[in-house]
Amino acid sequence: METRITGNPHGLLLYDYPASPCARRVRITLVEKGLAWDTQQIDLSRLEQRHPDYLAINPNGLVPVLAHGERVLWESSVITQYLDDAFPQPRLYPDDPWELAQVRAWQGAAQAMGKDYRPLLYQRLIGPIVRAKHSLEETLAIARLSTQEPADLHWEARVWNLAVLTPSEQEDTEERLYAWLDELEDALHGRVWLVGERFSQAEISVYPPVAMLPHLGISIDEVRYPRTRAWMHRLENRPSFVQTLTKQDKALQKLARSGVLAWLGRVVALAPRQRTLWQKAGLRVLRGMLLKADRANAPRAGRRQPIRKPQPARVPPASRTRPLWPVDLRMAAQPYVLRADEAAPETAALRRLLNELGLTCAFEPGPRDGSTVLRHGLREVRDVGAIAEYAAAVTGDDRWFPRDIHLLARARMWLAFDEAMHKEYLPLAWEKRPGANRPRFDRTPEHARALLRARLDTVEAELSSRPYLLGPRPCFADLALHARFSTFPGLGIAIGSGSHPAVREWLRRLEPVHAEADETIRVR
Repeated sequence: METRITGNPHGLLLYDYPASPCARRVRITLVEKGLAWDTQQIDLSRLEQRHPDYLAINPNGLVPVLAHGERVLWESSVITQYLDDAFPQPRLYPDDPWELAQVRAWQGAAQAMGKDYRPLLYQRLIGPIVRAKHSLEETLAIARLSTQEPADLHWEARVWNLAVLTPSEQEDTEERLYAWLDELEDALHGRVWLVGERFSQAEISVYPPVAMLPHLGISIDEVRYPRTRAWMHRLENRPSFVQTLTKQDKALQKLARSGVLAWLGRVVALAPRQRTLWQKAGLRVLRGMLLKADRANAPRAGRRQPIRKPQPARVPPASRTRPLWPVDLRMAAQPYVLRADEAAPETAALRRLLNELGLTCAFEPGPRDGSTVLRHGLREVRDVGAIAEYAAAVTGDDRWFPRDIHLLARARMWLAFDEAMHKEYLPLAWEKRPGANRPRFDRTPEHARALLRARLDTVEAELSSRPYLLGPRPCFADLALHARFSTFPGLGIAIGSGSHPAVREWLRRLEPVHAEADETIRVR
């Protein structure tokens, strides 16, 4: 469904899904800044995010995407930071590098939580709703309107069959989500807001997925989480949060509070012959309500709405640059320690960046949760992108992150592109690791290689007209992708001069940048 709003001079077009917490972050930001925008709905329950037309806009195949005129931005944290740069009032991100790193850390924490939230969402919410509305054959027929990719259809079948997570995996996921909420509760001790003394993008990033956890059976009760509940209450009454609560959100809240969602999950998991007459009757009523809501919000069955392409804005995007932050001489002398997985490509990229910045940095094995942490004096910075930007900012070095806000957003999108490869990359990396504790992956090694080759194709197309990802000089995103692609041959993915000549030349061109990468890194 497409919604156009009059008085949208900036040509802002949001590719949205009403129940997506990631998309809601962007909607809240737009409302906070008083901006008007048009909407194109991308129905995740119909796999519209996997259609080739949409993948041409966002190769990660996720919502949201924001078009600012003909500028296309994807990944919610990239979009919201771009909006703060392009429309700076009111400021939602801090200017100070340390406070900005803390906001980025909360965004990274929300993203990490999403790795548990998303499968539980499909297991306990989307799966039962899809199963209540359609047969498996109908569900796959709808999905084929958007994609013929076998892995996409296999995923849709898993969702319908309520086979995204096993019962034991659901228990483990619940345990990790409660542990995450415990950390949020502890972080709010003695604080009103997550970062600093005012409302910020940290709240906008963390609240939407937290607010949906009760729909998945994760209780946020006031006894265990009093500070979290008070924080949520403050935000629930803020106008931007009220205005961005969609009809679908309100309906899900009502179904969850009434116990209908939990009932639906139990009933659809039963074979039809095992259901009582009352259960069958209740399921018919609920199915009718869900299909009626679909007809009001989606195209007619058997049809897919064309994906609208970005158009020029009446008011073209302004050219803006971010100011350099003054170097804090008090922090310049503080020691650096990088804690990370030594074998991870992103670790190699960070170590090379720190070398380019002229920083002497000790190295320690990373935390058990697999996260990456940079200690700078008493400060701890988390998330690879946040660490890289923090290090560049505090050293006053603008070579690796452009000051032009659009180029900077593109650099961050390439980092999101690299991050999104993890689900294909990890099955292959685990092939190289001994031991029996292999996680269950959604991708087979063969399919993972095929998808990573498609990622190479995307970069090949980008590099066919320029020496580096953003133009004539490399940025940190070049270092990150170089570090990952350099491991591909060892994973059985050849980068041939016939298939990917631009990528091969780019890899060769970057080698001098990396040649002395480890010289200033000491390993403890």
